[in-house]
Amino acid sequence: KVHVGRFAALTLGGQLDYALRVVDAPNYWTADSLSAVSVSASGGVEFFPHSRVALYGRYTMGLSDLRSSAASVSSSKIHLQSVQAGIKLRLAGRRVYADRDGDGLLDKVDKCPADVGLSKYQGCPVPDTDRDGVLDEDDACPKEAGVAAQRGCAPPPAPPVLDRDLDGVLDASDRCPSTAGSTSLDGCPDSDQDGYEDATDKCPNAAGTVSPRGCPRLSAFRPTDVTFDGVTARLTAAGRAELDKVTAYLTMYPNVSAEFVGHTDNVGSVDASIGLSVRRAEAARDFVSMQGISLERLSIRGEGGRRPATSNRTVEGRALNQRIEVVLR
Repeated sequence: KVHVGRFAALTLGGQLDYALRVVDAPNYWTADSLSAVSVSASGGVEFFPHSRVALYGRYTMGLSDLRSSAASVSSSKIHLQSVQAGIKLRLAGRRVYADRDGDGLLDKVDKCPADVGLSKYQGCPVPDTDRDGVLDEDDACPKEAGVAAQRGCAPPPAPPVLDRDLDGVLDASDRCPSTAGSTSLDGCPDSDQDGYEDATDKCPNAAGTVSPRGCPRLSAFRPTDVTFDGVTARLTAAGRAELDKVTAYLTMYPNVSAEFVGHTDNVGSVDASIGLSVRRAEAARDFVSMQGISLERLSIRGEGGRRPATSNRTVEGRALNQRIEVVLR
C-alpha cells in the first residue's frame, strides 16, 4: 500500500485462491476439471486509509490457468477475474496520526505542519517577530528591528554632528570651533578677509599682504626721500618728514615691527660706507623712537654700498643709492 496524501492510497499485491467445490450445470465440467489452487494479482485504491472506516475498490486478475490436466475440452485458458468494491472497518489497533515534517508534533496540532519546528512555538520554526533577520531566541530586542551586530537591537545613535559656531566647518575639523570663521582657513576667522586668520594676522582689521603678515603696505614711503646733511648722519627736515610716515604707520598697527636698513653709494671705502649706513639707520630709528614707538619694535642694519638700487655711474644714480629702506615685520 502506498499512501497518496492524507486521503488516498494505492494497493498492489498477489493473491492465492483455493476452491472448495465447483458447481457446474449441465455438468460440462467435473471437480477434476478445475484446479483447486490458483494465483492472482490485484490492484486498487483506498479512500481515507488512516480512518477506522475506509472505502476501497479493487480489480483481481488470475495469473494461473484454472483448468486441470484432467479437463478433456480443448479451449482457451481460464483465468480468475473479479472487481470488488466495499467498506473496510478497522476493528483493532489505534489510529496513527501524521507528522509530515517529523518534528514530533502531529499535523493536527502543528501550526506549521510542513516546516520542522519546536513544540513551544506550536510546531513552527523559531520566529523573527521584528523581521530583522535575527531569530527571537538570539534577538535581545525581539520586538524592535535591529542589526545582527547589536544582537537584533537598533544600532546606537550616531554622535551629534557639532558646529557650535555655525560657520559651516564641523567642530571635528574646525581649528577655531568657538568662533565663526572661514572654510578656507579651517573655520578660523579672518575679519579683514585678506586670507590671514586673525590669530596670526598682525593687522586683523585691515586687509594686508605677506610682509608684514596681513598688514597693508607702507606704500606712500619713499626710501630715497630720507635725506641727510652731506655725508653725515644728520637728518634733514625732508628726511624727518618722510620718517613721519613710518611713525604714523607703526602707531596705527602696533603689532608691526620695523627694520631700518641704511644704504650708500660706492664713493669711499667699504668700511667707511658701512659705518655711514649704520649711523644713518640708527638716526632714522632714534627719530621714530622719539615719536613714541618702542625701541623693542625697531632694529637697524647697514649695507653700505653693497646693494645699490641703480647704477653709481651718474650723480642721479648715486643719489638714488643713498637711501633708508624700511622692512616691516
